[in-house]
Amino acid sequence: MDLASIDGFLFKELILAAARNLEDKKAEIDALNVFPVPDGDTGTNMSLTMAAASKELQSANPNNLDEMVRAVSMGSLMGARGNSGVILSQLFRGFADSVQGRNTIRPMELARALEAAVATAYRAVMKPAEGTILTVAREGARAARRAAREGADIVGVVSAFYVEARATLKRTPDMLPVLKEAGVVDAGGMGLVVIAEGVLQVLRGERGQALPEPESEVQTTAFTVTDEMADITFPYDTEVIIVNAKVDEDELRHTLSDYGDSIVVVGSGDLIKVHIHTDNPSEVLEVCLAQGVVKEVQILNMIHQ
Repeated sequence: MDLASIDGFLFKELILAAARNLEDKKAEIDALNVFPVPDGDTGTNMSLTMAAASKELQSANPNNLDEMVRAVSMGSLMGARGNSGVILSQLFRGFADSVQGRNTIRPMELARALEAAVATAYRAVMKPAEGTILTVAREGARAARRAAREGADIVGVVSAFYVEARATLKRTPDMLPVLKEAGVVDAGGMGLVVIAEGVLQVLRGERGQALPEPESEVQTTAFTVTDEMADITFPYDTEVIIVNAKVDEDELRHTLSDYGDSIVVVGSGDLIKVHIHTDNPSEVLEVCLAQGVVKEVQILNMIHQ
């Protein structure tokens, strides 16, 4: 039977299944983590982000799809960890904005929401690079739109996303030289494929079973960190949440460009989440403190990791 739409109850099941699949496979994703720095935590960070979204989802009303989607968006933002986690939260944010006010999502609406998710995530990243989770999401969303135009149901749209996302993931080493050097695919892109796999398993009634390969197996061999890879200019992975922010995201993103790289600044209302790799976390904190109340500060030494 064709699946014509997603309601709040099914959406909850899909998110929880995606979170479980990501948790199960986080170690193998961690082992691929070479970009932007080889700190070995992409799978863990994405899993923690999904766990925070899942927790927020539990208190939402499944009879109200809009409330469910908003819960995932806010939960993932508040619980986002690392560069990949913050980008994942923005995929959920764009998706939520697109389906706002709806109580069901039909195939074309799903495809449009996936494209909106990608657009929002790209806007959040100061210097997007090809061959990352963004590329994988973009190509998957384009395939989903094509499938919807051809009359696919919900399962067909998600299947199209998954197949193209996985095919794009396989090509990421040809887009990012550091991936080619290490002999791995992009870790964040792999995390997104794992999320899509968890969703598709539920839609196909194959929960917990590995989906058949759409083409050939993606090579996900772990790599050895070389001295060159470990030479990190901005070694401190710094995350901050600003409450009652006095500045908008774009302005703060521009200000922080002088303090490091891998900058992602995102927000919701007067709350802003900052992620940056820097060599001086105290300066970043001073900038953030000048813009509002700071909480949930996390600083990790990536060279140590």
